[in-house]
Amino acid sequence: MKGFPKITIIMRGYGLEEARCIVEAAKDFSKEIAFEVTMNTSNAPEIIRKLNKEFGKQQVIGAGTVLSFEQEIEAIDAGAQFILSACPFTKEMVEYAKARGVLTVPGVFTPDEALKMKKLGVDIIKIFPASIVGPSYFSAIQEPLDKLSLMAVGGISASNCHEYLTHGASYVGIGSKAFDPKNIKQQNYKKIREDIRNLVDSI
Repeated sequence: MKGFPKITIIMRGYGLEEARCIVEAAKDFSKEIAFEVTMNTSNAPEIIRKLNKEFGKQQVIGAGTVLSFEQEIEAIDAGAQFILSACPFTKEMVEYAKARGVLTVPGVFTPDEALKMKKLGVDIIKIFPASIVGPSYFSAIQEPLDKLSLMAVGGISASNCHEYLTHGASYVGIGSKAFDPKNIKQQNYKKIREDIRNLVDSI
């Protein structure tokens, strides 16, 4: 998917101010980093709405853990620029997102699931959990299915994301391994910014 940032930072369980601190700290890396607010985070739609109002013109902010059509509508109404999940999307979900101009990133684990998502015309296919299959899976799965836009999520960190990106993944999603939890809790802008720079430098 041309133009979509290579790194998606997964913000699960963060409050508005914590999430805002992360997005603010990454303001100089808008071409490299997107932000996912998971829908199982308390007040997720409101966080998505407020982040997009403040940062959405410069940065890519979307919704993750979108597990139903109802959640998708809620996320998109809140301003999500993309919807992402650990599970495959239905045809209805893909068509609705396309009608609203929103990128689709469903999750799969098997070649069969990946092929089904490819046939639905999704934008990016998320392989989850990537750590179970390893980097070589990303090039191997494309041999029978042809070129796919793949995102590696699950066990990804600054120390291994380059390996996935050089073995067939076009994108990576990083959650708990992106930051020291203490820095998030304290909203330590300087340390969070250092972690973000390290992530960008690692790709």
